[in-house]
Parts: sequence; structure tokens; C-alpha cells
Amino acid sequence: MRAYAGHYDEDREAWGVAGMLHDFDYEMHPRAPHHPLKGAEILLARGVPEAIVHAILAHADYGGVPRVSRLDRALYACDELSGFVHAVALVRPGRVIAASSRLRSGRSSRTRPSRAPSTVTTSTAAPPSSGSTSTSTSRSSCRR
Repeated sequence: MRAYAGHYDEDREAWGVAGMLHDFDYEMHPRAPHHPLKGAEILLARGVPEAIVHAILAHADYGGVPRVSRLDRALYACDELSGFVHAVALVRPGRVIAASSRLRSGRSSRTRPSRAPSTVTTSTAAPPSSGSTSTSTSRSSCRR
């Protein structure tokens, strides 16, 4: 949210607050229409600016609150995008987005599919490069 605020020359802090708070009530009220309506009541009572609360209300399709400002539309888009990224992580091995840790450490973000080692047994008369089948080789030791 802060990156989009910078892109559109908007208030980075306000947009960041909207992004952080928009689902704060989801565990308390996971079903529509309570989320985000109940959360909005709490936020207004605690003095959160109306523009932020409006964006939070507008991020739910079922709420009937129109998305009229850039903040409203950006929060909706970022919420959808982060949900997609989360879903992708859930279907990956280990249920994490492995590329993010590799990018931070400077390693390549491409991952090689893991294969269980399998052993191919052949005779031991000559090395494989001579055209004869000759050695025991573990597939995991072979590199492409």
C-alpha cells in the first residue's frame, strides 16, 4: 500500500495504516457482513480517519460501499493480490514462497524440482562415456 501511495503521490502513512488495519477484525468476525462492519465501528470509535474506514468498508464486495477514491481502489486491489499470493504459497512445497528468501540472500529465485534419488545398476566394465553401460549411478548426483 505504501508503494502505491508513493506512486500516486499520496500519503504513505495513511495508506500503510489502511493496509495494516483492513482485516484486523477478521478473526473476531470472519463472516459477512460482520467483517468489516464491526471493525469499522471499532476504528471510528478509536479515532481512525473516515477516509481510511471508508476504504476498509469498500474492500468487501458484499458491503455495498462504493470504491470512489484511489485509496479505496488500491486497498481492494492489494487485498485481492495478497490473497492470490497467499493461495500460491499454500500449494507450494513447505507452504511458503521460497523465492522471497532466495531473493533477499542474493541467490537465484528459480528452484529445481526435487527428485528422490534412484539408483540405476549396470555392469562395471567401462565408464559411461565410452558407449558401454558400466557403472552404478545415482540420479541425484547427475546435474543438467
